[in-house]
Amino acid sequence: MTAPILVTFAGVSLSLAACLEYLAQRSSAHGGLALSPSIQEMPRTAMMAQKYVPIVVATLYSMVWSWVDQDVRRMQPWFELSKARGARGRDSLFLSYPQDFVVFAARKAAKKKHWAVFTSSAMMMVILFILTPLQPSVMGIRNIIHSEPINLEPTSRHITEGLQDSGSGFAMHAYIIQRFRGTMPLFTTPDYALMPFSVEQDDRSRRVGANITARTTKVWTEFNCWPPKLIFVNGSRISGQGTVRIPAARIHRNGQYAVSLSDDGKCAFGARGQLNHTNPLVLSYGSNQAVYKLWSPISGQAVSTEDCARISLVGLASARLLDPKNTDSSDVEVSARVCQRLYYEQNFLVTISAANSKLYESSLRPVSERLPLNESSFLLAGFEEYAQNLNPQSGTLLDRTNTALKEAVDELNFPVTGTGSDLLKYLFMGTNLSTSELVDPSQMVYKVGQVRKFLFALAVHCRALQRPAENALHDNRAPNDTATVTFPLSGIIVSRLFSALVEALLVLNAIGALILLRLCQRFPCHLKSNPSSISRICRLGPYSEALIRHFEELDFADEKQLKSVLADKLFRLSCGRDEPHLDILAGTEEGSKEEEEEEEEEEEEEDLGLPRPTEKFEVLQILEKYLPSFFATSLEAFWVLINRQFCLLEPFRQLCTGKARPDRTIETTYSALPPQLTVWRAVKARHFILAMLCLTTLLSNLLGISLGTLFNENTAVIRYSQRFEPMAAPSFNNQSLFDFHHAHKGRVPKNDTFLLYSKMISTNTPLPRWTSKDYFFLPHRFAKSAETTAKYTVVTRGLGAQASCIPLGQLSRPQGEQDAECPSALSLAAEEWGIGPQNSSSASSDPSTRNRCSRELAIPSRLNDTGACEFDFVLAWARAMTSCPGYLVARAVNSSQHSPEATALHCRPFLHTALFNVTVDGTGNVDSYNRINDDEPVLDYPDFNLHSRLLLRYAMNFDHNTDWHPQPNGMNWISLLVSLSRDGLRDSLNATKPPPNVSELIPTIEDLYRRGFAIFLGQHPDLFNAARAGESIDGARLATETRIFLDRISLIISLAVMAINMVVAVGIYARPAVRVLPRMPTSIASIIAYVAPSRLVADANETLRGETLSYGRYIGVDGKPHTGIELDPHVTPMKPDARDSVAKGLLGNFDSATKASF
Repeated sequence: MTAPILVTFAGVSLSLAACLEYLAQRSSAHGGLALSPSIQEMPRTAMMAQKYVPIVVATLYSMVWSWVDQDVRRMQPWFELSKARGARGRDSLFLSYPQDFVVFAARKAAKKKHWAVFTSSAMMMVILFILTPLQPSVMGIRNIIHSEPINLEPTSRHITEGLQDSGSGFAMHAYIIQRFRGTMPLFTTPDYALMPFSVEQDDRSRRVGANITARTTKVWTEFNCWPPKLIFVNGSRISGQGTVRIPAARIHRNGQYAVSLSDDGKCAFGARGQLNHTNPLVLSYGSNQAVYKLWSPISGQAVSTEDCARISLVGLASARLLDPKNTDSSDVEVSARVCQRLYYEQNFLVTISAANSKLYESSLRPVSERLPLNESSFLLAGFEEYAQNLNPQSGTLLDRTNTALKEAVDELNFPVTGTGSDLLKYLFMGTNLSTSELVDPSQMVYKVGQVRKFLFALAVHCRALQRPAENALHDNRAPNDTATVTFPLSGIIVSRLFSALVEALLVLNAIGALILLRLCQRFPCHLKSNPSSISRICRLGPYSEALIRHFEELDFADEKQLKSVLADKLFRLSCGRDEPHLDILAGTEEGSKEEEEEEEEEEEEEDLGLPRPTEKFEVLQILEKYLPSFFATSLEAFWVLINRQFCLLEPFRQLCTGKARPDRTIETTYSALPPQLTVWRAVKARHFILAMLCLTTLLSNLLGISLGTLFNENTAVIRYSQRFEPMAAPSFNNQSLFDFHHAHKGRVPKNDTFLLYSKMISTNTPLPRWTSKDYFFLPHRFAKSAETTAKYTVVTRGLGAQASCIPLGQLSRPQGEQDAECPSALSLAAEEWGIGPQNSSSASSDPSTRNRCSRELAIPSRLNDTGACEFDFVLAWARAMTSCPGYLVARAVNSSQHSPEATALHCRPFLHTALFNVTVDGTGNVDSYNRINDDEPVLDYPDFNLHSRLLLRYAMNFDHNTDWHPQPNGMNWISLLVSLSRDGLRDSLNATKPPPNVSELIPTIEDLYRRGFAIFLGQHPDLFNAARAGESIDGARLATETRIFLDRISLIISLAVMAINMVVAVGIYARPAVRVLPRMPTSIASIIAYVAPSRLVADANETLRGETLSYGRYIGVDGKPHTGIELDPHVTPMKPDARDSVAKGLLGNFDSATKASF
């Protein structure tokens, strides 16, 4: 209460506010404090400081003010008594502010206009319930998005994965994307393309989660169509608004039809086709090209061919049989459109991922007007020819890749198309589009427009990458143009809202401390010493006999009786003979008696807590920091209240036992300190229960620190229950399997092999749904969540195949094999090896014509339609000196140097299955899987062995066994795939190198076989039996969420402190209460009444050395019997009445009960 203390407190408050404002300003300017790439990389010192310094400072700040508050409340009665006119008993001697709960003390002080107590208690409430819990909420660790400028590179050196060349590479890339749901190249979407760009590579662009925002050019195409003005059928004009019906009589007998459409009546686009019951719909698309001119003059019109060749419009037509079952007499409906191709460019600000250049489509913001793309742009050069005549062949003529795409495309059996058929084929790749959907002309225009957008975007991507210099010039970017790099940083964020609130409270506390200082300086006070013990209060009494007479008869009165006699009396603390003395004035002030028992119960709403309800920093800080700290400070306030009661009662417990020393009873100065700091004085006085309670109260401050740092946020994968419906049973459908086998005759579908091939040349190629590189998993149907990043996990059966290969020493027929119906692959391979050249006529005996040649064999066992034969296969690689492609010369020359060298391996595949815990995304793509039981060789149904023999044949393509060849060409699929699996190295095909070591190739072959079998099952899930209707199983949905976690150290501290609190609380509650005192010694009046008639007051100036005291019955100095504190041996201790428990008595006192217990 002194000026140095209060001024220092005000200065500290202002300093804390200034320091917090500095941190808030710095956090706002830089986006945070101690910014680091991740939470794990943040400086540990900063982490510890953010976590513990605010709550520790707040706790110490609270403890200091609780000391000031304790003194203000304790001294207020003496200030009232020191007034010149004195004070009524109810406003002075009966005040019990130190023992009142802080909220009730402030309320009582306001009613009595004791503004010093009100100011101190109000500040205590602010510190206890707002400032201290709020302090740890000011700062928190969060991820922020930091942005900085970064220089663009002068030319794009963007590297793409996969195929970038024009022609066949473009066609293959487009096919992979459309057919197998592949991902679009970087800087492209199915609707448009962006000019690629890149930035200087430095630490900023390499950060995890970094994004680049830059200006670039978006290019796209649009397809604007309208009905032609004129339609001609077989040379005759037919009226119609774009849709006409051709009578069956006008169609040729073989189903041929010819339609021409014109928009100006001079030049027409011709569409022809053949309709039948197997092809009831024919599509035509075309425009003038560099070589082929599809617009020609209409007969009888004065227009030249050159004029028609300059038309840039596109003709689009469809023809369908109205009655496909009756081809000969069915009419034909023709729908036609004339379309204009439009190309645009526009500058946009776009954001891409710095790690992989992935485009964020939602980030596009236009920064210029849309402009038509210049026809002379290299991006448009030859696009129409490019799109209408896609070349499906590539590579070396003898290489297997030359016809791979063509075979895969031809296998799809597209509807018959006329002019521009290559572009129209992409309508049906990888989609469930039916021909009936194209009957509607608007739908036909829309679908064709989408395909054009896709092909144009892909073409622009390939062109831009091939010509980066023109790309840099085209997008009009300044040489010194910059982009913006944004990347996440983890740091300490200072909440502007909470920091401002805390600063305001600190400034308010500083003002409050100065106001309190002014109030205390205005109070008169005649005390010469600190009235912090019973003995010091006793020394105020001998100077007023009138005071003693009023208290002598009230020694055994309870609180209510004591107030009824003395509450309205006037008392005054005066100075006489240089010593203060307390007396009672002759007159009394009559006033209306106020009831002091107006305590109200306040019910605090308990926040039951909610899962992270918002992303707002302030709300989360309240939930994670403020509420736990508020609980801790509330618990501390409760223990402080209990502690204060024990500080009052422990001296009386000693006195009741009799012969108690003064230094352990009436001379204890517990009231001079905050209760939690009296532990040492309690130990010295051997009040061990009180010392334990003081330590518990002190631990409550530690609880505030631990709870304030208990909750932290982090991302986690959360499991939610999910129902899955099986789509396939763990058995194969006999009819479906044999139908498939009879249709393909042991030949692997081209698209299955092509998918395996494209997966190896481009990681952008996805596997079929529910398929991994090793297994196919029985698919399930499930309800997808709106959360796009959610994963789904379920226990399902996986099926795979193991090639089980061993090296062979030589290619020879196995001994003892007699089964002519089911010869093994070893027998067939030995037979093939001994046949000789397939083109012996090309052989030459001239040594000068001999070359180093190689040959690869892939021999499966013989096909059996019933599946009765076991399946195996042999792979071999050979080298020889011969005149390729003949083998005869090498055999004819009797020299070891010309004898073929060969290595081979023999594989006996088998199917295996197991249960897996499989995780897929929302579309069924496998994310991860874990086996949960051992492999099983069979499925539990009768025909499994038969079915497995048929299925194992379709894992790898065994076609095209090669003759001798000098070049390292992959002439069959297995040779090509083996080379691709070994980083494209073709050493196994190179005739100048020895045959490969098959022991090194076995892992590669087995891996290829596993992949091929998984892809085969994934491509043909219809081979399985359907699951039972209505069947479902339990699984889980995995959602990545930001969750609140408990700090382990803080949790241990919190649990330990709360456990101690519980043990102490139970011990206090169960401890027997000794009922002796008629009232609680909470006020000055109550204490004086215990000692007024005794020799303690009469001989107050005498030193109590060697004396002992007791509480009991005694004959006072007035010669009358009394009950209270007296020197031994003048007192007879009272026999205690043990009932109830201590805590019940204390709580009864808290509720203004009439009797005290301890």
